Formats: sequence, structure tokens, C-alpha cells
Amino acid sequence: MRQFPLIITLLLTVSLAYYIYTPLPDALQEQWKLMLLDASFRTITYTFRFQCLLATV
Repeated sequence: MRQFPLIITLLLTVSLAYYIYTPLPDALQEQWKLMLLDASFRTITYTFRFQCLLATV
């Protein structure tokens, strides 16, 4: 039973890393900033799409 929180934490961490990671060219200087910015924009977009979906039902 003690392993359950560890497994949940591991799954959430891997899921978050998968969502944030975007392959980018090596020529970019600060890839992590661009990845986080992209993930933020995607999250906002998905939130607004979900909100519009709920409003049309």
C-alpha cells in the first residue's frame, strides 16, 4: 500500500514531462523556455476549447 503514492507520483511526473517535451533544433539557445511557453499556450488553448464545448451543450 505504500507503493501506491510512489506509483501515482511517477506516472504524473512522466505524463507532465511527455506533455512539456517538444523536439526542437539544437541551434536554439534556451530550448526549455520555448518548451514551457509552448506547453502553456497549449494548456490555455485546450482550456478554452473545453470551455466552449461546455457552453455549446
